[in-house]
Amino acid sequence: MARSDRYTGLSDKPIFYADFTNNLDLNPLTGYLAKTTNENAVKNSVKNLVLTGNGERFFNSTIGSKMATLLFEPIDPVTAELVRTTIEESIENHEPRARLVNIDVQPNAENNAYYVKVVFKIINIPEEITLNLILNRVR
Repeated sequence: MARSDRYTGLSDKPIFYADFTNNLDLNPLTGYLAKTTNENAVKNSVKNLVLTGNGERFFNSTIGSKMATLLFEPIDPVTAELVRTTIEESIENHEPRARLVNIDVQPNAENNAYYVKVVFKIINIPEEITLNLILNRVR
């Protein structure tokens, strides 16, 4: 006789949100596409929004942010504030699952980068989620 927990979920934590992984890996147990759930799904979505430039998505050129142009501007507090508002607009416009709490942008002229800390809450999940990013120009 088969055990019932083999076919039912073993976790008590409910799944509110689920997305596929960015690299479309396969789940080694089932052979289907692997998925990320809840915090990791929304965190990956926010990260993709920040790192995607306007016009990079096929069939929907409005999704993304203007980071590509801002990273080539001088690294100073004024540009850091522009980076913060750009991230805020992008998340508020394109990620309905996340509610922003705080965005902290620290310019680092020595490394030609911005250290970004995005704190947000997910609908139906009471904990705050923190996403740390390093934004620097590639070319």
